[in-house]
Amino acid sequence: TTGTARRESGTHYTPKHLTEEIVKYTLEPLVYEGVSEGKTEGEWRLKSAQELLSLKICDPTMGSGAFLVQVCRYLASRLLEAWGSLEELHPKKVFTVFGNVSKPGLEEPLLPDSPEERLIFAKRLIAERCLYGVDKNPLAVEMAKLSLWLETLQKDRPFTFLDHALRSGDSLVGVSVQQLKYWSLDISGQSYQLGIGADEVQLLLKEAIAKRLEIEQFSVISPKDQEHKKNLLFEADSRLKDLKDRANLLVSSYLANVKKSEQEDLRVYLLMVANGKADITDYQRRDLPDLDQLRPFHWELEFPEVFLQGTGFDAITGNPPFQGGKKITGALGTPYRDYLVEWIGNNVRGNADLCAYFFLRVFALLKQNASCGLVATNTISQGDTREVGLDQIVNPPQPPLVRGENIGVKKIAVSKENLNAQVPLSKGDLGGYIYRAVPSRPWSGTAALEVAYVWLRKGHWQGKYYLENQVVKGITPYLTVPGTTTGTPYRLAANSGKSFIGSYLLGMGFVLEPEEAQALIAKNPKNKDVLFPYLNGQDLNSNPDQAPSRWVINFFDWPLSPERDNPKKPKGAPYASDYPDCLEILENLVKPERLEKAKDVAAAPWWQYWRIRGELYEAIANSNRVLTICRHTKYTVFAFVPINQVYSEAMVIVAQQTYTSFTFLSSSFHDFWAWDKCSTMGGSTLRYSPSDAFETFPFPDLNPTTQQQLEAIGENYYNHRQKIMTETQLGLTKTYNRFHDPNETDPEIEKLRQLHIEMDNAVATAYGWEDLIAPLSKGGWGDKGLNHDFHQTKQGLRFTISEENRREILDRLLQLNHQRYAEE
Repeated sequence: TTGTARRESGTHYTPKHLTEEIVKYTLEPLVYEGVSEGKTEGEWRLKSAQELLSLKICDPTMGSGAFLVQVCRYLASRLLEAWGSLEELHPKKVFTVFGNVSKPGLEEPLLPDSPEERLIFAKRLIAERCLYGVDKNPLAVEMAKLSLWLETLQKDRPFTFLDHALRSGDSLVGVSVQQLKYWSLDISGQSYQLGIGADEVQLLLKEAIAKRLEIEQFSVISPKDQEHKKNLLFEADSRLKDLKDRANLLVSSYLANVKKSEQEDLRVYLLMVANGKADITDYQRRDLPDLDQLRPFHWELEFPEVFLQGTGFDAITGNPPFQGGKKITGALGTPYRDYLVEWIGNNVRGNADLCAYFFLRVFALLKQNASCGLVATNTISQGDTREVGLDQIVNPPQPPLVRGENIGVKKIAVSKENLNAQVPLSKGDLGGYIYRAVPSRPWSGTAALEVAYVWLRKGHWQGKYYLENQVVKGITPYLTVPGTTTGTPYRLAANSGKSFIGSYLLGMGFVLEPEEAQALIAKNPKNKDVLFPYLNGQDLNSNPDQAPSRWVINFFDWPLSPERDNPKKPKGAPYASDYPDCLEILENLVKPERLEKAKDVAAAPWWQYWRIRGELYEAIANSNRVLTICRHTKYTVFAFVPINQVYSEAMVIVAQQTYTSFTFLSSSFHDFWAWDKCSTMGGSTLRYSPSDAFETFPFPDLNPTTQQQLEAIGENYYNHRQKIMTETQLGLTKTYNRFHDPNETDPEIEKLRQLHIEMDNAVATAYGWEDLIAPLSKGGWGDKGLNHDFHQTKQGLRFTISEENRREILDRLLQLNHQRYAEE
């Protein structure tokens, strides 16, 4: 619980109170009839003992078994209730643990008389028949067994046998039986290719299922029972070992460290290996993944009775790993991330958190009318992570996400149109419903992060929806209440090519103190050609005048020297070697650092920035100033800065120089949009994304009079804000700390708040939404106009528009976004 290994892999130990909440609301719709139908709690009916004992519940990232232990407790309690109800209805009859009346020849254990003995027997039955778990770490599997052994410990009896249900492997990486037969993850239009015959495959699976079902048929009473179950599992695994080995070869071909163009040839060769017609060469072995490290997990071969006899799990619960999208490649490798994007994420691109892929995998493992309850990072409802995960579950692309009979996700083309298509109720079986959610809550462990709790139903849901424990009319993939317009916003052509992320240097040797830069210029005035002020996010948000505090060497995209000329170099363009003083600094400080990086970095021109962002500087070349915002920011605040400088990759630059643009981007309208469409860090820090916030934001059409008014309002607001910062010598962040503090009554801050109200009202008018700012008594939409005041938000107490108005504004903006996209 306190080590670093699990934290570094994105996993966190789950406290008991959290497992209780997740498990309860995951299993309620399964153990009670009436929950998913929307009946009141008094009308719910507990299912029979036989039905309860037939449930299959899994945790695909079980760790030390915290969720499985809670599932065991919860289901055992319901089983006791089911037994008690039978005895109340038929007090003179004797029942078996499966709810049948005892009679001669019926070999089913009778209900124990002692309440304590009855409870522990119920737990052992649940553990033996209902629980499944997977973890990539073999030690975690042993810990989970120990956790369940302790929970089901019974005097004078051996430990419950769990080896068949708790297994080690990577839940995300594996193939289905169909994919194995066709030797491809894309089974559309494929023909049978595996050398072993189809009938023989089915026979092996049938025999393995029979052995595994026999394991469930009796409880462990004696060491002899334990040994018998062990032998049955050995026989079942022996039937499937050859198929698993071949499945490992197939999945290895997709995760090999080879070029995409070489992948198909490798797969064809490995088919020959699988069919016994060739051997893996030493050269190929170097490119194939280490299976001991990868640990593929082929769900249909590991739990065939769940998928090949049934159609998937009845419920899945757990706390899958969190890992930022950009960290997946570094931690797990490029082939692994490519596999996730293509074969689990349906080729929906973006820097999605790892947990989004677990959501997709979990949904595919569920049978129809099953449910899942998962803990996720709070970014599950934000930005790329939402688009990859919840968007595809709630509004699935066509064909639908693969069900239990085919665990591998079929490769399909996903367009914006089908990704955002609304699924009518009659097609509820294609997608999922989020029936309960907590969008953001501080993690109760030692890790400093915000998490979300999400409960999903696969198939129809007619029950109540709960958001933050409040009944609502529905829940969107944003984990918000749906408005009249639903779906994901589109990137608008009118906004393209206007917002950029700054230059990514990759080497602090480029950066100079002002004194160093001036010394280089004094030494040789020519050096001024490649020395520029360097503006980063801290300067922007902390310095009262947003001035850069350091300088930077910038060789643009110039070649190093004539000896290493670039045929694309413009005629007359300089070389980096023309500036030996600056080049020497980079050769000493940047080059060694780059050479220690990955191959692609080490091979890149070390005297140039890793991401030059030439398109940014080209777009602003004819401007006098640009609007900027820090990419990771507490407040959505923009500022004008001059163009004759290099902007850090910690900033977003908008190629706009009018106060009208500043007015829109600084308004509460854009603030709400950015917080709703972008991801966050810890819930209180915005990750401002140009593609998610600016490119999708629908600006209104303006006539000259309105534009002139907005220009004047923006200029007045901006100048007053600059005046405050100059007089107080406080930067943007500290100034807005005062702005949002109800105890701050300085007249200048009060005036800034009033100017913000005027700005929001002017923006509402520009959209033609005057009804938002008129009181209800005058025919307006709200009772107090936009109702600016100190309101509690997900980011804390803010001076802003009311929550009711926020939802209405977001709904109208999304509707306008869809309208503009259709027009374009």
